[in-house]
Amino acid sequence: MADNSTRGIDCSAFVTWVLIQYGYTEFIGQVQLSTNDFLCWILGSPGANYDLSQYGWEWATTATETPQPGDFLLKASQSRHIEVFAGDGVGTYGAGSTNQIRKEISYKGVATSRIINQGHFDYIIRVTKR
Repeated sequence: MADNSTRGIDCSAFVTWVLIQYGYTEFIGQVQLSTNDFLCWILGSPGANYDLSQYGWEWATTATETPQPGDFLLKASQSRHIEVFAGDGVGTYGAGSTNQIRKEISYKGVATSRIINQGHFDYIIRVTKR
């Protein structure tokens, strides 16, 4: 799942790839999930490409829950963004900046609370591995 443009892979393409690796093969060859798809699911608003409620995933706010390794962190502001949380003191995994999917660690060695604050992450999405 590569972006053939010169801009490379975005965060939601990376997360779609992670989900495929987790066993969600129904996303292969389809429109990639977008950060808007996740936000629409959380807010219960229309406009998403996918109905994510069918997967049994859970979400919480970063104000009320602590992410666990493998959770997605979602920033809901105008500059929406999503990354995979790797763990406290480890960081997060995001997309590479080339036309190949590769994981790059962000917030390396940073505590969870600082990752959430620096990344302005609003939501935690817990996805069940298949």
